[in-house]
Amino acid sequence: DQEKALQYWKKANHLYSMQIDPTGFIAYMMGKMIEDKNMNNQPIEDAMQYYKMSAHKDNIAAQQAVLKLLNSNKKFEELTYEPELFMAEHKAAKKEKDAFYTLSQLYAQKEWKIYNPKKSIASLNQAIALGHDRALLDLARYYEHGYLVKADPAKAAELYKKSLQQGNPTAGILLVNLYENGNKAFKADAKQAKIWRAKATALYKELGYGDVLPK
Repeated sequence: DQEKALQYWKKANHLYSMQIDPTGFIAYMMGKMIEDKNMNNQPIEDAMQYYKMSAHKDNIAAQQAVLKLLNSNKKFEELTYEPELFMAEHKAAKKEKDAFYTLSQLYAQKEWKIYNPKKSIASLNQAIALGHDRALLDLARYYEHGYLVKADPAKAAELYKKSLQQGNPTAGILLVNLYENGNKAFKADAKQAKIWRAKATALYKELGYGDVLPK
């Protein structure tokens, strides 16, 4: 049942890819299923998006898939040095929010010569303004851990709340964890943890993921 399989891949990617998908395998499988079977009438651009998520984690198969869909003879690492190409590709598909999100990821790669934290955050904010569902969660994580920006857990908490209210259960999981455990710059708050655990659990159930919010 490939349609059901895709639903599980989506669930795994949406909730856990940041924690347990270091090779990008989940994102790659989702891209491949969409490309091969056009599951749920999803456009090929969606397959490209998942391939890129995986390719940035050094998944060679995903890199080859990106090059194939772009009909490019270049190496993937050469392609990633051309942000304008990604912008043109996404704009042609009227997916500017995906273009800015991709640019943010590209500028965030320390090993690449285009590495630029300021441009990465600027692109991420543009993706957020256009409604990209994962961009807001990424920015919250950056502020929590001090990646590309100065650490600000309090701001991270507010961004997690906003992301959760927009329907992202992963934001709820990370927000509850922050309130329950705190860190050096953020004091744990059991009362707030209880409030937001209830809200996050309600969304988790509503989306059909289960009755217990993962830790």
